[in-house]
Amino acid sequence: MSVVEMATASGLKEGVLSLVLRTSATFGYTSFDSTKGVYSLVEGPELDELEAHLGSQSAAAAEALRSIYAEAQPPFKIDSQEAKHCLKVWRTHRPSWKNSKSSCLRLLLDGIVATPLLASIAFYAHWDDEGQVFDHDQPVESLDFSSFDDEYKAAMSNLLKELQLGMLSSQGILSLRPEIWETLAQAESYFMATSHAPLLSNLPKILAEEPGWGFGENKAEEDNPVSAVLNKVGKSTTEGPMHTDLLRHLNIVFEGENFASQPKGIMVVGCEDANFMIQIYRHIQENLPRGQHLDDHPLMMIAAEGLEENRMSLAVTLSQSQIPYLVQNGALAKPVETLALLKKTKKKKMDPKTVLYIRAFKDHQRAYVPPSKQYASDSPLALYAKAQMGDFVHLDSEGNLIEAVDMYASLVEHFERWSTALEGSFGLCMAEEMSLDVPTTRRFINDSLAFSSGTLGSLARQYRIAPGAYVMAGAMAGLFPAKYDQVQNYPEQGKYTLVLNQHLVRKPFVLRFAELSDLPELLRLEELGWAQHLRKDEEHLRRRLETSPTTCFVCEMNGKLIAVLYVQKIASLEAIDTEVFDRVSDAHDPAGRILQLLAIVADTTPEVKALGIGNELRCFALHMARMDPGIDFVCAVTLCGDFNGEASEMQTYVDKHVAGKIVDPIVGFHTGYGAKVVKIVPDYRPEDTKNKGIGVLIKYDIKDWKAKDQALGPLQAVSSQKKAKLADDGADAANDKSEPADTRLGLELVSGIMEEIGYPVDNDSIHQGFFSFGMDSLDLVRIRNRIGGILGVELSSTLLLDYPNVGELADFLDKERGMGKHTGKVKPAGPKSVWEKLTEKEINFVLDKYIKFYSLPQYQNKIEEAKNKAESNSAHYAEIIQPIRNEVEGPILVSNEVIPVANAETIGKVRKELDEWIARNGLRFPRTRAKHNSVLDLIKMAK
Repeated sequence: MSVVEMATASGLKEGVLSLVLRTSATFGYTSFDSTKGVYSLVEGPELDELEAHLGSQSAAAAEALRSIYAEAQPPFKIDSQEAKHCLKVWRTHRPSWKNSKSSCLRLLLDGIVATPLLASIAFYAHWDDEGQVFDHDQPVESLDFSSFDDEYKAAMSNLLKELQLGMLSSQGILSLRPEIWETLAQAESYFMATSHAPLLSNLPKILAEEPGWGFGENKAEEDNPVSAVLNKVGKSTTEGPMHTDLLRHLNIVFEGENFASQPKGIMVVGCEDANFMIQIYRHIQENLPRGQHLDDHPLMMIAAEGLEENRMSLAVTLSQSQIPYLVQNGALAKPVETLALLKKTKKKKMDPKTVLYIRAFKDHQRAYVPPSKQYASDSPLALYAKAQMGDFVHLDSEGNLIEAVDMYASLVEHFERWSTALEGSFGLCMAEEMSLDVPTTRRFINDSLAFSSGTLGSLARQYRIAPGAYVMAGAMAGLFPAKYDQVQNYPEQGKYTLVLNQHLVRKPFVLRFAELSDLPELLRLEELGWAQHLRKDEEHLRRRLETSPTTCFVCEMNGKLIAVLYVQKIASLEAIDTEVFDRVSDAHDPAGRILQLLAIVADTTPEVKALGIGNELRCFALHMARMDPGIDFVCAVTLCGDFNGEASEMQTYVDKHVAGKIVDPIVGFHTGYGAKVVKIVPDYRPEDTKNKGIGVLIKYDIKDWKAKDQALGPLQAVSSQKKAKLADDGADAANDKSEPADTRLGLELVSGIMEEIGYPVDNDSIHQGFFSFGMDSLDLVRIRNRIGGILGVELSSTLLLDYPNVGELADFLDKERGMGKHTGKVKPAGPKSVWEKLTEKEINFVLDKYIKFYSLPQYQNKIEEAKNKAESNSAHYAEIIQPIRNEVEGPILVSNEVIPVANAETIGKVRKELDEWIARNGLRFPRTRAKHNSVLDLIKMAK
């Protein structure tokens, strides 16, 4: 039955009913056919359990559960009637579902009762009624339930035991040990969800009578759909760590000492809290070269905020922080007008092109604006939107359902407005929340917040969309990542993306879906890009566009079509075995989880060549696939560019390329960017006589990729053979005559290689992009391989994309070799410390936990007592503080699987190893060093 049919039969509102049905599908009680728009019940024990516990036979339990968010809206005090109401429902009704065969239902019903209570406990452990953090002289070392009668104490004890939060004392006191604080810290993730309690309590009314409640034009003043204080604190706890990760982009934008070429200002759009702006400024001031020259090269912090009340608060806080600032009116939906105000500011006029723009978690909260352009239901854009978001539910302010095509087109136009405003600027650093389709949400419901954020967000008129669609919408407006390897998704290396953190810049071209009307231009590109016997005719290209209209993309610049990217989905690599390129579209499977690159063809004009558009399109295709939870990996069947042998020699030729003995230009285009050769495919292109019809199957494991801070780590990659030889012989590196170290400056080294391959460099072209020389991807591979061979290192496959001109590459090589130079005897490498095995993000997570607990009043008091007891004897202080440090750090190290057991010896060992890791790597990881310094400050051991 369709939603319209159910709404008509039941008298319920179509938009909100769609959300209820989508939620039931997430739990597996219903299924949705997105092609037909029809829901059906999923018969079975899960549905039987739901009926047994919440149906007509259990009306009392159902009514009690519905009463939770009406009568116990968090945050509430521990000794309140709201808390007692939660405990009463737990005590009275939980036995009825405790032994449910459906673990999903049991956890869901437990959560309905326990979540408001846990969120309130966690809230009042740190914050007061106004959402202000407690001062250090207001310690919260325990929770007092002594005012409860015996029944409520028993219910509380049972709940704490079930949730592994400890036990109440006989007096009703719960001592907050570090491991309990850890659990309460996890409960802080409930703040955002439970802040929507007013909305949830009115759901029956919203579903049956007033779908626009809290958002529509007739909204009453008292109809507030969220708890403002809890929502604000929830944002700070969930978005705060992501704010920190946004700073990673500043390390690149403000890299080096050419300060005149760096931004003169940073604008935070939709800035409600000055702390984020202060954090940005302090990061540059304390960690980057620009920070030492702010007197000569000042940096203006600009807050753009629409509410006058917020602007006044921002001005006060920024003034007190003593950093240069401007506060102006601004709106996310009106970027051109917002940026134009920079030129009119009385305090200091600024050119918008000299500014870097930053925003975090704002786009999904923008008001929905219907798109100005309408698309036919069978257009590629409409089909793509439905494929990406067919089971999504978005509501307008009145509660009406927004079609997927309209939601997507609205986002594209939003990005287009920003693209116009950003032209010529330093771009936009942004973090944004994504949403997942029902199958992916179900698959990962136990380890992500996708369910609650998706369901409640839709009800709260938030407009999260699928991550793959999000990056495509940006590309349609000409907004692309400045560096693809700096795009950070959460969870990192996960099978899905809930948060996307990226630095977008406007490029001179846009991407869009190919249309049948493009065929004349596509045939023109086919003639330019392929030898005559390899070109495809109009019928073949038409078949590609008609078979998979959502995976054929054209690139436009100044209104002219300059390139095309053809891809398709296949079900398995086995499909390749029966593919013939002339009928390659036959293998397309809309439900396939493998993305197959078919062809990239670009115009040959010097202007287009200088863009390196083939590489751009390949990077984008991989980026979009990496973000798409419906894609597992990317493959392609490529041909060889320099093969001139018999069919029997092809495997040997490919093996030599893999071994690095030769570099094939076309296979190298892929392997130079991280692809792996899988096998050769006979008879794939019979018309390709030069390659005897044989193709080479390559594979990109894009789900294993993650953002990195630099293309080349410390130059530890001395060739493994050389490293082993030196270790075995105990030889002095300086006396190793077999492979003398190259001591040339980076500029001399790179310029020499450029001249050798036919691209001489002069002072005017040092900062000219490699592609502007007329080079292709093979040339980049040749330069990278020559540098690696000369220096005896293994270089990143994307090195010349991350450092895209001679000057940047030379500077980078000089810096890295200075850090990684070997002196004295080379000793065999010892076992790695545990910190060497962790990622930067994992180390930062542990340090954040240290900071959180050491900041607690009870530990600050203990540290102060220890400091006073030691007087001025630092050695004595270091000794008497050890038990305090072990008490805090031990549980954190164990819970994060850094150590297996928290004994004093093990904790001390990894603590020493962390200090050594910071000493070695602190310069490369300034954010980690800063966090470590914060820990030392908190325990009063800073040097």
